[in-house]
Amino acid sequence: MKHGMFDETNTNYGSLTNSFMPGAPVTCGKPVDDAVNHPQHYTQSGIECIDAIDSVTSGYERPSHGYYAGQVLKYLWRAPFKGHYLQDLEKAQWYLNRLVKKVQDEVE
Repeated sequence: MKHGMFDETNTNYGSLTNSFMPGAPVTCGKPVDDAVNHPQHYTQSGIECIDAIDSVTSGYERPSHGYYAGQVLKYLWRAPFKGHYLQDLEKAQWYLNRLVKKVQDEVE
């Protein structure tokens, strides 16, 4: 019977799996940064940014509005953790300005 990386014949337990995020590697009980699947700068207080974006943007009727709002949230979320604080804030502002302009153009 297979379970993740282990099966009944495999006794190589060199890497453990994180019970919070199946398949994410851990070392000494702490998650290892997985730059592709679970970057640390996108997971704060046990909440992953992509999950918050999914929740926030599900209410937008227009996909483009949801996309821009998601980008705003992404850049605000990671700003204090990625090492490019001002740049991430400026990117969030750029997407917010684009969203506002798009809505203004649609209203006119």
